Amino acid sequence: MTFTAIAFTVALTVTAIEIYFDFAIYRQITAVLSRTGAATAINGNILNQPATLIALYLWPVSLALWLRRYRSSSVLLIAIAVAIFLPSEAQSVSLALILGILAAIFATAFPHASKITLSLLIVVGMALMPVIPQVLQSVFEGREELIATSALHRLEIWNYVVSKIFSEPALGYGLEASRILGEGTRSAIAPSSTLLPLHPHNGFLQIWLELGLSGYLALGLLCLWLVHKVTQQKGAKMVFSTGLLVSGLSLFSTAFGMWQSWLIALEFASAGALLLTLKLEAKPSATGH
Repeated sequence: MTFTAIAFTVALTVTAIEIYFDFAIYRQITAVLSRTGAATAINGNILNQPATLIALYLWPVSLALWLRRYRSSSVLLIAIAVAIFLPSEAQSVSLALILGILAAIFATAFPHASKITLSLLIVVGMALMPVIPQVLQSVFEGREELIATSALHRLEIWNYVVSKIFSEPALGYGLEASRILGEGTRSAIAPSSTLLPLHPHNGFLQIWLELGLSGYLALGLLCLWLVHKVTQQKGAKMVFSTGLLVSGLSLFSTAFGMWQSWLIALEFASAGALLLTLKLEAKPSATGH
């Protein structure tokens, strides 16, 4: 556990250096490898994948610290992660961390209400998923300066995907159809992009678009089963598990294509890390109580 916590802290430190010092480490490494010493153009999205790893692994690592009675360190680790990512371009990761923390706080305050609350949010959210993009787009119409261009583009993508879903709601278009359904379209928000660039950046919409209504309903049942398993835990184990689940669902809803192999591997790896952590027994206090 100590080695894992140290390794995670090193990962956070390196990430902070890259975000706050304009990718200093990456620039130095690429300059050496290119042997030119020339300045390297940086895409701000380059940290999205390692940031996602940190956002998901944060919960089992923090839980392990909590169970070993390093509780201040556990809370501090989460706070540091939020402080690092909030000013970054990894907006989906920042949102996932904030929602995960809010869910963990709610689970702490209302442990017996967590199961029904999360279940209702999932059912209602999935039922309203086709109209949510249009509502959000209406809310920000004329107020586009309030949110990032990338967020506006997501809303445009989601509305286009919903229109395609309604054209084939029952059966969907088939696995990975998202890669071709945007061909020939042009985004009004990001003119260099299409209305569906490879995937919808929303796993729920992607499942319905590609696998139809039966796939969408199966996804809902899977989410409800995960809520059931998470809320069967007690105390801190339930609280941190809830944080991971909500953070994961947030990323699933706003970030990547769901069939990307690295993401699937990361999801299973973080779930596996949590399962291992749940086997840890809480370390007794020094007084034996």
